[in-house]
Amino acid sequence: MRAARSSAVLVAVPVALSSCGVTAHADESLSGYPVELAQAPPGNLSDPAGYPNRECESFVSAKSGWRITLADWGWAPNWGNHAVYSTVPAPDSIAWYNDRPGGHVAWVDWVNPDGSCVIEEMNRDFDGGYTVEVITPGHHWPTGFLTQPSSG
Repeated sequence: MRAARSSAVLVAVPVALSSCGVTAHADESLSGYPVELAQAPPGNLSDPAGYPNRECESFVSAKSGWRITLADWGWAPNWGNHAVYSTVPAPDSIAWYNDRPGGHVAWVDWVNPDGSCVIEEMNRDFDGGYTVEVITPGHHWPTGFLTQPSSG
């Protein structure tokens, strides 16, 4: 099931191959991120969760169905205070990078049998761009993986 999803994602998004994954420009189809937010210059619009468009928090909030908001969770470095933390990746979890200025978050699409995982992210290089990448321990590996606490 996951392999079929992988093919669909990579075929559906026009990409340019790079040494560590695939990238797409912000005006291309972005796996659930609203087109109007993706096409506007970075930081020009606010998303439904209150984040500036094309920021990593905005992208991950969109992937979560806008359940993560600026008012409740704040910026990426604070996200560990609002979620369940793990060192083991899981599909639909958040790759949390708390080891760089301003922090960073990405969405875990799936985990491969060898422990590597496929992530989607926005603004990794501070340019508002979108990236799909296979990460392994030692190669762009996050501080941890976050899951949203269940509501209710």
